[in-house]
Amino acid sequence: MRNEIPIDEFQVADQSPLGDLVRDQICTEREERITFRHDRYGDWGRQRVLLSHVHELSQFAGDRVGSPSWHAAVRLLGLHLLERESLGRWLEVFEKSAGTDATKPSLLQFLLLEAVIFASDPGPLLARLWPELIKNDGFWLKHLLQRFLHVATFPHPISFMLSPKDPVQAATLWRVPYEPYWLPILQFI
Repeated sequence: MRNEIPIDEFQVADQSPLGDLVRDQICTEREERITFRHDRYGDWGRQRVLLSHVHELSQFAGDRVGSPSWHAAVRLLGLHLLERESLGRWLEVFEKSAGTDATKPSLLQFLLLEAVIFASDPGPLLARLWPELIKNDGFWLKHLLQRFLHVATFPHPISFMLSPKDPVQAATLWRVPYEPYWLPILQFI
């Protein structure tokens, strides 16, 4: 699950589909190294790996979930569970993804929860999740909205000028809503 792989790490028999993958613009070959042409193919590939380990997701995800390259894959897994399986299956995986401290959600749970934000039509998914979101004085709804404020926005283009001494903090504080994510959520709320 690396970003690129030297071509000599493939067995000769495994190299035969590479020509088709390069021709179909799924992969690129440069300087005897193979990489996905677009990150979405890598995200999808990692999501498929997570799906094959969904029964032991917490153990398998382990340190991987700390890497941003796995975040989109976990969100895609959450979408798969919500859209193609059932709320019950998503809840089962979600609850098994809890950390050791029940009062502090795990990063894996956050990523599975925010998957709904990235759905093509989040309204029906939010309606199905609503009873779970409002339990315990809206514990998960509060967390979802906090995550939403970050993942559904991008740094203001001039944020670095607002705080030149600490541009990272400025990019975190001065954010602009990304409308395609905001409209469905606001309509639901």
